[in-house]
Amino acid sequence: MRLPVADETQSLPPENLTAPQDKTVSPSHSIAALRFLIWIAFSTLVFMSAYELFKGWLYPHNLPWQLRLLTVAFSVGFATLGAYVILYRIDHSYRHIAAELYQKEHASLVLESAQLALEQEVAERTGELADANLRLEKEISERQQAEENLRRERDFAESLIATAQVIILILDPEGRILRVNPYFETISGYAFDEIKLKHWESTFLPERERARIHEVFQKTLADHQSKGIVNPILTQSGQERSIEWYNCTLYDTEGVLLGVLAVGHDITEQRKVEAILRKAHDESEQQVRERTRELERRVTQLAILNDVGSKIAAILDLEHVFNRVTTLVQENFGYHHVGLFTLDHASDSLVMQARAGAFDPLFPPQHILKVGQGMVGWVGKYSKTRLANDVSAEPQYVNLYPDVIPTQSELSVPIRLAGEIVGVLDIQSPELNAFDDSDVMVMETLADQVAVAIANSRLYQTVQHELNERRQAEAALRESEARYHTVSDLISDVAYAATVHSNGTLSPDWVAGSFTNVPGLDFSDPEKQPAWEEVIHPDDMQTLQEAFETLMACQPYECDLRLIDQSGNIRWLHTRNHPVWDGDEKRVVRIIGAAQDITEQKKMERLMLRAERMAAMGHITGTLAHEIKNPLQAINSNLELVLDFPLEPDERIESLQVCRREVERLTDITQSVLSLAHFDKSRYREINLVILVEQTLELLRNSLSKASVQAATRLETEWPVVLGDEDQIRQVLLNLVLNAVEAMPNGGDLEISGRTIATSLVVTLTNNGPPIPQDIIDHIFEPFFTTKPGGAGLGLYISHHIIQQHDGDLSVRNLEDDQGVCFTLTLPLAKSLTHQEMPKL
Repeated sequence: MRLPVADETQSLPPENLTAPQDKTVSPSHSIAALRFLIWIAFSTLVFMSAYELFKGWLYPHNLPWQLRLLTVAFSVGFATLGAYVILYRIDHSYRHIAAELYQKEHASLVLESAQLALEQEVAERTGELADANLRLEKEISERQQAEENLRRERDFAESLIATAQVIILILDPEGRILRVNPYFETISGYAFDEIKLKHWESTFLPERERARIHEVFQKTLADHQSKGIVNPILTQSGQERSIEWYNCTLYDTEGVLLGVLAVGHDITEQRKVEAILRKAHDESEQQVRERTRELERRVTQLAILNDVGSKIAAILDLEHVFNRVTTLVQENFGYHHVGLFTLDHASDSLVMQARAGAFDPLFPPQHILKVGQGMVGWVGKYSKTRLANDVSAEPQYVNLYPDVIPTQSELSVPIRLAGEIVGVLDIQSPELNAFDDSDVMVMETLADQVAVAIANSRLYQTVQHELNERRQAEAALRESEARYHTVSDLISDVAYAATVHSNGTLSPDWVAGSFTNVPGLDFSDPEKQPAWEEVIHPDDMQTLQEAFETLMACQPYECDLRLIDQSGNIRWLHTRNHPVWDGDEKRVVRIIGAAQDITEQKKMERLMLRAERMAAMGHITGTLAHEIKNPLQAINSNLELVLDFPLEPDERIESLQVCRREVERLTDITQSVLSLAHFDKSRYREINLVILVEQTLELLRNSLSKASVQAATRLETEWPVVLGDEDQIRQVLLNLVLNAVEAMPNGGDLEISGRTIATSLVVTLTNNGPPIPQDIIDHIFEPFFTTKPGGAGLGLYISHHIIQQHDGDLSVRNLEDDQGVCFTLTLPLAKSLTHQEMPKL
């Protein structure tokens, strides 16, 4: 039996509100289960009723069977009908209840969806509110920070205004004072309360400045900024102070004109310093101009001096030399009177040989002064320069002709030759203070050149006399023997001939004449003739070898050689050699030569070189004047600042340190010059060069190590001593070693060795650096000649000068095959030692 069920589709919820399948139970399943339970119950009841009827049928003694059957039928029918009715109602009620439950569940789902949407919207609004809150907090923090920065800037600006060492002034458009800073109160002497709202121009400006400054103020109000306007202001004490102003216009945020901001700098002290510096600058400029004129005058004098020296150097006639000197000096230097005297030892007097100038006709033809008479005689006696710019106050002045010679100033300079006075150069003027130091320097230099010209003239006369004698001897020699015909063209102090053997050795044939000017050396006897190796200077052995090689190539050779005589002195020899060729043997078989002692000529050349060096000293003087002036000006300026101005301690120390540096610079300059001229032979002592060389290398040990130079010596402990100034010889060794180090920038070897030759000690310093070009060697000992960037060119010149003052010699040569450079230092041994006491190296 099937129970009727309601239409399930009538109460289904919308699709979008369907409940979740895992949380609800389908209504059809529930009703089917209830129907099954009711059916079971009804079936049980029917079965029990049928059982009772069957039991009554089986036992009819209770009821008739028809009745029992009808009863059962009616019971079953009514029971079935009742069960159906009950089941129908139950099913209908259940469906109604299920529909209501479903609708309630649907409403709950709708509410839950709405609640979820609401919660989502609430969460979004909450996030927006949180973001807005964060932005608001950030804006508040930034505003607070800006207000704090603004407060700090305001405080900083206030502190700047309060502490700034410049004037800060604010004026309203009418020119009244609105605000000033404390520095202005200090400068002006007024407190702000005393000048507040007072008119600026009438309170602080002098009457003469008001119109100009009023015009500047009006332009500033018209938005024209002004810079660098300087005007004075009146302080409370009535003093004026110079202020430099920088003005600008002030506006508020709405663009309304508020007034003028003026920033001023007190330049009163600066103006004073500028005035002092301007005055000092003008004075310095005047001094520079005067010094420049003086230097130009000296340069002109030196140029004239050089010209005069070159003109008289070539004159060989002595009388012509005297006349030419006085004429050139008077014409070129413009001296009023120039006279030249020579010393006559026989009569112990000074004879005027030449004169030029306005006083020329006033002197008698034979003007003679006794030695010691007058200034000229005093100079002739003591060999010293004497200057009198006012002869009336000069005790040595004597005027033998006072009625005709109106002398007011006189300068007398000795003319020295080889250290001995030979004459006096005298200049006179009818004016007071006619001569200065430059005139003294020029005349002393000129006197040296005159001495060279005199020496040349005397040498020329001697040579002419000797040549005449030689010509007579040559004529006699040509008549006596044919073999002297070849020698006659070469005759000099000595002529010689030597045979060249096939093995390349030489043997002397004959020697004509003797070295009478070379004491201890006699070449007249070939058997007793000393070997050349024993007397030739070691530095000239290479020249002798070159001469031999040239002669063997059948070429004549002429050269200068140095000999060392038995006294240890160096003599110069000029040799000319001619080879004799044998056509059969096709070789040189004989050498014919002549030699001349040119020692005196070399001395004359040295004197000429000294004159040139004296001219160079004029250049040194000009350079020194310039070099000394700069540090002196720096010292003067800084001392004025220290003494005349209230400086801070640091500024005073800085100025004094500048002075100290400039003084040290002056000391270095002075020491360099003194080393050229300061030779005090009273300081000469016996010097052990072994110890001095070792001390020098020890002093330069670090320099040698840094330059990778290995120094070696070949010295014996009993090396002979020399006589000299130890400090100066040490300076020479230092210069030579440092020169060798600089010649080997990539490192190398330096060897110091020595040996004795006669009475001289010869020290050689050999390095394996690059060779020195010949054009540099020719000038290497000249003053101011240098190849070093920034070098002064005085190191080797001073060294050469020192050795010459010690009666020695310093030379340089390149080694064979460009193997290095050798400096040779020759010094005489101490006279207390004998030849037997000299150890050989």
